[in-house]
Amino acid sequence: ECYNEIAQILSNASHTKSSRDSSLFQILNNLSISGSDDGSLLSQAFWDVCRDCLRDLILDKGIRGQKSKAFLVHYDFPPYATNEVKPSMLPNRRDVGHGVLGERGLRTVLPPDFPFTIRLTSQVLDSNGSSSMATVCGGSLALYDAGVPISQPVAGVACGLASRCTPEGQIIKHAVLTDLLGIEDATGNMDFKVAGTRSGVTSLQCDIKGLNGLPLSIIEEALSKSK
Repeated sequence: ECYNEIAQILSNASHTKSSRDSSLFQILNNLSISGSDDGSLLSQAFWDVCRDCLRDLILDKGIRGQKSKAFLVHYDFPPYATNEVKPSMLPNRRDVGHGVLGERGLRTVLPPDFPFTIRLTSQVLDSNGSSSMATVCGGSLALYDAGVPISQPVAGVACGLASRCTPEGQIIKHAVLTDLLGIEDATGNMDFKVAGTRSGVTSLQCDIKGLNGLPLSIIEEALSKSK
């Protein structure tokens, strides 16, 4: 039963007293690690939505060239989010990928005729789970708080996989883990991220390691547990 537990979630909109709109999204996890009876780990992220001038399109430079768009998710994962001490550099490939995943998860519910340019900043303060799916959850709240008439709220969750495999990487026995934690991501075989609304999936990404692929039954099980 512990495989299906979802961490307690706390959220707070309009967290800052400024001209912009924001939300604070916290995930509280109670774990027992290295003999500790109760280790409380906190994952939290902070979002800031800036509604810019009327349709002043944002230029996005990627490997496919330069394009313009009116909605951008700026994902920031500083070193202190994982208790590291090092300089904060430019966004790396991971930061860009997580931002794109969060952006795709939210773009579907935006009104096509919204007259403002939107830049949503996701600032990860502490991490022990899927910060990209936290970006979707908190970003949805921040958009609501900013007055953006999104069609439906969006939420996201990450599922993991603990499995026993043959030397060739074939799965003998497995368990799909709902609401993936950092330690489960590091030692497990899968990071399955899915975001969506009551109507359907808006974004999905799956990373696997130590396996020669996944059977369709595990994908179906992960999607079912993500609802």
